[in-house]
Amino acid sequence: MRINLISKLTIATSLILLIFMLLFAYVNIITLKDMLLEAAISDADKLSETIIKTTHYEMLEDKRTRAYEMIREVGTLEGVEHIRMIVSFRQACVAGKSLSGARLGGKRSPCLPVVAL
Repeated sequence: MRINLISKLTIATSLILLIFMLLFAYVNIITLKDMLLEAAISDADKLSETIIKTTHYEMLEDKRTRAYEMIREVGTLEGVEHIRMIVSFRQACVAGKSLSGARLGGKRSPCLPVVAL
């Protein structure tokens, strides 16, 4: 059975259209992934700047318990899993809904060793 010219043109046009649609969808997905990654980085940067600015004076006056309380409060915000603040070379303060000052081994402590994180 022979395929007439209109059928050939319809099939060719459909294939070309499908190829361009797939190419456009691929480019859109890549662009969207990059935009979402940039938004996540921007949100994390804003959160870290907020924590630094709210705890600045407590850290200058060495009021660690008050700084940890502020970090714990920020860690309860919606969308925040946990917050890690480097205290010294081997210590990090962890706050959040699931890790609110808890040591990974089970003991409660406001600071955790960085190697255990």
